[in-house]
Amino acid sequence: LLAVALLLLPWPAPAQSAADPLAEAQACAKRNLPHTTLELRATFTKVDRVGGERASRAKVLGKKLADGLQRAVLRFDRPTDIRGTAMLMIENPSGPSEFYVFSPGERRVRRISGRSSGGLFGTDFSYDDFENWRGFSKRNKAERLPDAVEADRPVYVLAGVPAPEDGSSYERVVSYVDRETCVVLRVDSYEPGAKLRKILRADPKTVEKSGDLAIARALELEDLIDGTRTRVAIESIRLDTDLPDRLFRQTDLASG
Repeated sequence: LLAVALLLLPWPAPAQSAADPLAEAQACAKRNLPHTTLELRATFTKVDRVGGERASRAKVLGKKLADGLQRAVLRFDRPTDIRGTAMLMIENPSGPSEFYVFSPGERRVRRISGRSSGGLFGTDFSYDDFENWRGFSKRNKAERLPDAVEADRPVYVLAGVPAPEDGSSYERVVSYVDRETCVVLRVDSYEPGAKLRKILRADPKTVEKSGDLAIARALELEDLIDGTRTRVAIESIRLDTDLPDRLFRQTDLASG
């Protein structure tokens, strides 16, 4: 729901008419979004098949620019082997987002082409995860499923099918949105053949208010195929601060 953006906060699909069955659930998700910017620091702890752990820490910045489109930046400062690594996501008005990565070892910014469900930066998160959890693509086929209960909480259930031309490794993504807090409590990502690949869960016990928004401070992503999981702990968060546009340009991704 960085939207995250971001990773941690999903950006909503275009507004629907009041008669659309998606409208109520999407309005809930939209109410629980920053107005302009999001700034947080999070620790990612990946647990492998035998229980070994590796922790990394990143700052995440998100902003809606003057053109109305979202951009997000992740910058890692731990551990030392990925310190300085950064990723930029730029929302595309008519297709999938653009991704750029800076690696201190390569000393250059490169654009990422193609999508996969493989993990990045020593975590279980992939480019496809960032794209799909940001919200339904403008070309995705979306539907509202029957309401359900997740972690003892009543939830809206939204399903999205990525557009074939977007090249997603997932054929279906199902999100469970808390009806009261509007926090996304679970995201199921399916690969072709209705094979459930990843489950993202937010701990409802860690949901707290930050201004007008409700945010889960603890999440876990499980990769059912690889047998690994990544815990996410949000250490700090700031909303709607003054973040200059230059922080979200690919030409400045290497500047830190």
